[in-house]
Amino acid sequence: MVGSAAASNEALAALAAVAGAAGEVSGRVFRSPRADDEVPLPGFPLLVRRHDLAPNVDGAGLLGFERTGDDEAKGGLEGVAGHDGVLLVLGDELTDQSEDFGAAASLYVYLGTFDSPAARNADYVLPVTTFAEEEGSFVNAQGRVQRFRQGLQSPGSARPAWLVLGALAAALRGQGTPAAAADVFAGLVAAHPAFDGLTWDALGDRGAALQAEAVHG
Repeated sequence: MVGSAAASNEALAALAAVAGAAGEVSGRVFRSPRADDEVPLPGFPLLVRRHDLAPNVDGAGLLGFERTGDDEAKGGLEGVAGHDGVLLVLGDELTDQSEDFGAAASLYVYLGTFDSPAARNADYVLPVTTFAEEEGSFVNAQGRVQRFRQGLQSPGSARPAWLVLGALAAALRGQGTPAAAADVFAGLVAAHPAFDGLTWDALGDRGAALQAEAVHG
């Protein structure tokens, strides 16, 4: 399955939960762009244009996803493209992939906000909201989990990826559907030791630090 380092912790955790509930045997990957160097804002050492140009690279890694492809966020999906099992793609635009991407999959589901030939080849294309149209959390470069809040109304039938995937994972497990990002975050903490000890309320407006061993491996 393919995730995105632009997705929230909750969306990525829900994607991982679907994989686990479905008995996933393939790997979990994401692609993200990188810069050659870091560029700090003079006088503000913590305000830095980082090597990683996607906001949740650290969160994706802590949730079991492995970075693949080059520094332009291209390539690296050769094994995924021909996977003959269930294929789930969240958020990756797939603009460098051919229109027969996922043709061998027994089921190919694409969740995203982008249109491309590779995405249109999916059995199901499910519209999801952007970060500005939902709430959630990410892991910043200092190893803090920070919340973000919804700023815009979601269009049409688009729903947060954590809600769509959370409902699917719940159905596969015979559990209740999460009603809020806080519910998914609680499940994330229970399932992923890197987030141990955190609560949604404790994140507040300033975020909360992960354990040092989680950040540094």
